[in-house]
Amino acid sequence: MTGHVTWSDEYSLGYSPIDEQHKQLLNLLDMLYAAEQANEPLANASDVLFRLVVFTETHFAYEEMLLELVGFPKLRKHSLYHEVMKSKTRAIVQDFRKNHAFDREEVLLFLRDWWTNHILQEDMQYRPFLADLGLLT
Repeated sequence: MTGHVTWSDEYSLGYSPIDEQHKQLLNLLDMLYAAEQANEPLANASDVLFRLVVFTETHFAYEEMLLELVGFPKLRKHSLYHEVMKSKTRAIVQDFRKNHAFDREEVLLFLRDWWTNHILQEDMQYRPFLADLGLLT
């Protein structure tokens, strides 16, 4: 399985608070991947999954507040992407709570693809707004 993803400079927006959050999110994905590869008990993987879902919601709230403050014109569209992701991750957790199981490989691949695409395609769109305000490092 190729679910492994690690931080690299290509994911950097140049704004350290967001970059640090993205690093934490990718680290949680990597922990989920490691649990899958080691065939750890489902409880270990589910703990990481729950942490990932909670951190995702925290990150989205921070990011949306930042985008509002910098006047990002596509905030509404960006927020809708977040809402879809929150809905999907909540459904994964609800399914786990109901069935005490989830397809770790499928979930990991979905999360990896969504996050990497979102950072590289959607989040990079607001980078110029951060730069205009001198917020990039």
